[in-house]
Amino acid sequence: MRIAILCLARGKSGSERVAIGLAKALHEAGQQVVFLGREGMWLAEQSKIHGISFVAVPKGRFREPFSVWKTLIKCRTQVLHCHLTRAVNIGLLMRLLTWKRVVATYHITAGGVEFRALEVLGGTVIAVSEHAASVLRTKGLGRRLVVIKNPVSVPIIQQGAASQVSDRVLCLGRISQEKGHLIIVEALASLPGATLEIVGPVSNEEYLQQIKDAAERFGVADGVKFFSEAEDVVPFIDRCGCLVACAENEAFGLTVIEALARGKPVAAVNEGAYPELLEGFEGAVLCPRNAAGVSAAIHQALTCQDIQSAAAWKGPKLAEQYGWKAAVHQHLVQYAGGSR
Repeated sequence: MRIAILCLARGKSGSERVAIGLAKALHEAGQQVVFLGREGMWLAEQSKIHGISFVAVPKGRFREPFSVWKTLIKCRTQVLHCHLTRAVNIGLLMRLLTWKRVVATYHITAGGVEFRALEVLGGTVIAVSEHAASVLRTKGLGRRLVVIKNPVSVPIIQQGAASQVSDRVLCLGRISQEKGHLIIVEALASLPGATLEIVGPVSNEEYLQQIKDAAERFGVADGVKFFSEAEDVVPFIDRCGCLVACAENEAFGLTVIEALARGKPVAAVNEGAYPELLEGFEGAVLCPRNAAGVSAAIHQALTCQDIQSAAAWKGPKLAEQYGWKAAVHQHLVQYAGGSR
């Protein structure tokens, strides 16, 4: 099958890692894949590293869709898979112009108008969790809505092989307001000896400065480090004592599964998709989305041997449920079943 994957994002956060991971997995499964994105960005580099055909999409209101249309025609692509809102808007136009199969993945619990329009036109919408699907249903979707959970994008270690415990707390993902960094920094103030590593691309420089100002205000600035250009998240996960996930209304929570894949305990807020992933799992602590609750959850994750042992032994096993082989099969079923 000839498949085009369109993602115009510039960073290295979960959505982008899933998009390039899917392209790589489809390519390795023998599918003909072309990745459409921005030249010079991380996704372009990763496409070339993995031997995936890459087409640069120039910026511009008219140049973007024209470039995508030209590629679909030239490559005789059968399916266009769009990731994130800008790509979905282009996918809508391609559906109208070419009537090719268009699939769009709903990575964030915001917007939805574009996905509703795509469904009306016969496209398929993929929600990354049951929680994300429920949000879309409130927006009127459902007729061509399926759930395919994001696969883990880091190597899964052997059970019980997690590295030694530390007092490092890791917050992994895009540095943007909905991720809740200000709550985490405030929580850190009541955890003597703990340090925080914030790893992810910066979406908002003003918000980044707010985080730094909060760290100064709560007296923890020396213990908060930022890594916005990290190429590989695995070393950060392996050296942390726990991962904290504090996003507001998270659609999936890939970083949670990545931490469990490496045998690390998780402290996560009890909302969005986090309960769907972690409810009843002994290697994680769910908490209210406030500084006191997050602080208590981090403290438990860092100090409770039962939680750490469960994460080390059962976390990798849980992460195996989110494998690429099953995800590729599920995507190919949707690609084949889309309306012409």
